[in-house]
Amino acid sequence: MSYTAVVPARWASSRFPGKPLVDLGGVPMVVRTASRAHEARSVDRVIVATDDERIVEVCEAHDIETFLTRAGHTTGTDRVVEASERLRIERIVNVQGDEPLIEPGTIDRVVDGLEEDDGSEVANAGCPLEAVDTEDPNVVKVVGNENGRVLYISRSPVPFSWDEPAPRLRHLGLYAFRGGALKTFALHSQGPVELAERIEMFRFLERGYPITLVEVPVGPPAVDTPEDVDRIDRFADEHGGWPDV
Repeated sequence: MSYTAVVPARWASSRFPGKPLVDLGGVPMVVRTASRAHEARSVDRVIVATDDERIVEVCEAHDIETFLTRAGHTTGTDRVVEASERLRIERIVNVQGDEPLIEPGTIDRVVDGLEEDDGSEVANAGCPLEAVDTEDPNVVKVVGNENGRVLYISRSPVPFSWDEPAPRLRHLGLYAFRGGALKTFALHSQGPVELAERIEMFRFLERGYPITLVEVPVGPPAVDTPEDVDRIDRFADEHGGWPDV
């Protein structure tokens, strides 16, 4: 089953204005993210959804399909909802624009995990959390249950451990949706936990909707703040350099 990858990208990030066009190894970040999504086996179309003409111009120069959304969306998934409704797309994988080194195979695993879970219409990925990121609120953590579903997500170091160190997972900016999931997302306003944590998947969790959790062995760093640029550059250097686009 093929999915459309939608990469939400906005210029006016509160932590990093202009982030989608930051230069990473000579290529704008949003272009790198879209390029990685193109390589996924499960993806047959890639669209960058943005409300900024500067991002549209750069993407079109790299032959990347774009969709111009309205301004004012509160989250990337709200932007994806608009694209899905107006383009009439039902199976979507939301690849956050700040994941320029996301593995195509990770996208495939999330899609496959959702397709294999008959009781869910949403899937997310988690990878082992590095100790240095435990207390960093910019790095979101996810906890799963024994049935392969998301139990909780937080910017705090969850789960808390009294004695032995607890294994922790980092929440990746990668979500697969099918069926009525995005309509459900659009139906509800932000709840108190989503507003507090600023994590959009609480739109589902606060109302009891299941989210499939796909655990992957590794997740490259994301770019949330200007300081993350040096970190991801070092990561790329340590793993053979930035991939060709």
